[in-house]
Amino acid sequence: MVSANNHINESLVHEMLKIMFASKGWWVNYELPIRGKEGGRIDFLIKRDLDDDWRLIEVKLDDNPTAVTQLRGYIKAIKDDVRRLGKDSLFWLLWNGRNGCKQIKGIILCGPGDRTVKKARNAGYDVWTYNYNMEMKSSQLGIEVHDAMSGELILKVSGVGSKK
Repeated sequence: MVSANNHINESLVHEMLKIMFASKGWWVNYELPIRGKEGGRIDFLIKRDLDDDWRLIEVKLDDNPTAVTQLRGYIKAIKDDVRRLGKDSLFWLLWNGRNGCKQIKGIILCGPGDRTVKKARNAGYDVWTYNYNMEMKSSQLGIEVHDAMSGELILKVSGVGSKK
């Protein structure tokens, strides 16, 4: 059973990620429904700039290797949808004319740990890990996202919230 605390944490992480992506000027689509047997909703489909590949991000609160299977299914479903519907797909930005669907890179964004990294590496996906903090006295939120394999800082937001 998922606790209310997990729902709050997941909402916080998603909102902080939206702020981070937008502050960097990245193109962001989020929570679009997946058609077909996979069902569900994507977490994020992002693109850093015009020349960058699209990246599908599956967010998990903890180190969660089952995200690899979920991400694989979502990417397949999106490609099938775009190839079948073209410009009428919810993912029409991925339409590549006669060539079908543009390339989609998979990323799992999760809490720190080794299990997801091992499974994702074998599947050809990247893993980003995050740490967030909340200072209760000032209602300040912060989050850092790192590449799990290289340790490189990808994004950072600190001091999100109101000062009292």
